Amino acid sequence: MITSSFVLALILAAQTPPSPTPLEPVVSVAARAEQPLREVAGTVSLIESERLLQTLAGDLGEALRYEPGVSVPRDAVRFGASGISMRGLGGNRVGLWVDDVPVGEGFAIGSFSNADRGSLETAFLSRIELMRGPASSLYGSDALAGVVSLRTFQAEDLLSEVDGQASMRTRVLANSANNSLQSSALGAWRLGHFDLLAGVVHRRGGERETQPRDGGLEANPSDVSGNGLLLKLGLDRGWGGRHELSAERTSERVDSDLRSFVAGPAQYASTTQMLGDDSLLRQRWSLQSSFPLSLSG
Repeated sequence: MITSSFVLALILAAQTPPSPTPLEPVVSVAARAEQPLREVAGTVSLIESERLLQTLAGDLGEALRYEPGVSVPRDAVRFGASGISMRGLGGNRVGLWVDDVPVGEGFAIGSFSNADRGSLETAFLSRIELMRGPASSLYGSDALAGVVSLRTFQAEDLLSEVDGQASMRTRVLANSANNSLQSSALGAWRLGHFDLLAGVVHRRGGERETQPRDGGLEANPSDVSGNGLLLKLGLDRGWGGRHELSAERTSERVDSDLRSFVAGPAQYASTTQMLGDDSLLRQRWSLQSSFPLSLSG
C-alpha cells in the first residue's frame, strides 16, 4: 500500500503541468534603460494594456484618471482635453514620448486656437509609463514636471497570444458622458523574417454632458469625429538585428456652437453667434534598429 501510494503520487506529479512563473515588471522611463520596476528610485507607475481594457479607457484622460497626482485638464467650452498635468504642472512642462519619439509642443492662443498634445489613440497602446518629478537630465528641460512614455503595440504582442502566424483584435467602446462610439481593430501577421502590424480607429461623439443648475447654460453643442492609423513593418534578422519602420496618423475634427460666448462679457457683449471649426492632424514616421551586443571578458 505504501509503495502504491508513492507511485501514484509520482504519476500525479508528473501529469501536473508546472505553474508559470510571473515575470517582474520592467520599465525604461526612469533611466532610459530597462530595469525592474522595484529597483527604480523615483516615483514611477506602469499601466499595461490589460488595465486599459478593464477600465474601458477611450482616451488619454480616461487612461490616467486613477493615477494620483496626474490629470488631463479639459476645456469645457471648446477644445476638450488639453495636455497632461503632473503635481500641478502641465502643458509643455511634462515630457510626452511615443515609442521613444518626443511629441511636439502644444500651444494656445486664448479662445481662438489650441494645439494640444492629448489626442492620442489609446487603442494602439500596449503600456504607459509615468515618472513624476523632474527628469530634465534625461529628457531635456521640457520634463520639469515629469515624463509620460507611451508604447504602442508590436506585432509580437498579438502573435504571442495565438498559436499561428496571424492574430486579430477588435474593440467597440460607448461612452454616455459625451454620447461617443469608438471602434478599433488591430491585426498582426508574420511571414518568415518579416512581421506586420496594422491598426485603425474611428470615433464619433458630441459635447461632454454637464449638470447645470436650474436656468443654467447647457454645454456648447459639438460634433467630434476622429480617425487613427498605425502601421509597423519589422524585419528580424537575429544576429543581424531588428529593424522596424513605423507610420502613425491621428486626425480629429470638431464643429462646435459656442453659445456660452453669446452676449458675454467684455469683447463678447455684441456677439450674436460664434461657431468653432477646429481640426487636428498628427503624423509620425520612424525607423528603429536594434542589434544584439555581446561583451566577453
